[in-house]
Amino acid sequence: MLNVEHNYLLTIWHLIFTLFAFILIIVSCILFKKYGKGKELKTLKVYSWVLLIAEVFKILYHIFVLHAKFTNYAPLYYCSLAIYATFFAAYGKNKLKKLGECFLVYGGIVSGIAFLIYPSTALGIHPIYHPLTIHSMLYHSSCAFLGIMLLIHNYVTLKHRDIINYSLFAGSFMIFCHILNVCFSLNFMFLRLPDGIKPLEFLYKTVGKYFYPIFIALGQLLATFYITFGIYKLINIIQNRKTKKTTENEKSI
Repeated sequence: MLNVEHNYLLTIWHLIFTLFAFILIIVSCILFKKYGKGKELKTLKVYSWVLLIAEVFKILYHIFVLHAKFTNYAPLYYCSLAIYATFFAAYGKNKLKKLGECFLVYGGIVSGIAFLIYPSTALGIHPIYHPLTIHSMLYHSSCAFLGIMLLIHNYVTLKHRDIINYSLFAGSFMIFCHILNVCFSLNFMFLRLPDGIKPLEFLYKTVGKYFYPIFIALGQLLATFYITFGIYKLINIIQNRKTKKTTENEKSI
């Protein structure tokens, strides 16, 4: 279970945390929209090291300050995959690059925003001014921003067949984590237990302990992909209709 010191979820601090994080994402996207065309690769390279250094800080803080076990905070949770994905997207070639980009778009946006809306492992444990809470806010805001950034200037275009690359990347980590969980009674990616996270506890109680790993794995694979892809297609439909209407109005003048 999570080592809960405090619980600031569903309080005014929760609202402040979420609003500040969303403002940070929006401002970052606006600035990139205005000044970032052609700078996607450079941005990925910078963020790959920033995310890695931030993750190392988090792990060292847990070990040396909170005296936690490394196995509890190793970078083998769903959101942690953005670290590997950013390196793949920044420095990889061909297939590796595509794998990284797919996860950042289909996994990074949804998981980042979902965490910022319900920061269970941040405000559910520490106050808003705690270093690990600030780390969580900046990290997950960055995950969401990186995914959106790849779409802003059409650096990547989304296709339904991307599910192959996305599932290959995320699914490989899930299989590896599941093996570790079974062999060493760990809980990487929360594939074995909900670990005190309310939405996951609801799922666990609903489907039972035997089906829980299957549902949580499918949720992290299929749900995140189709939510992102569905929103992307909807935005494209709306934009195309606006463009068509504008063109028709210009012709009628």
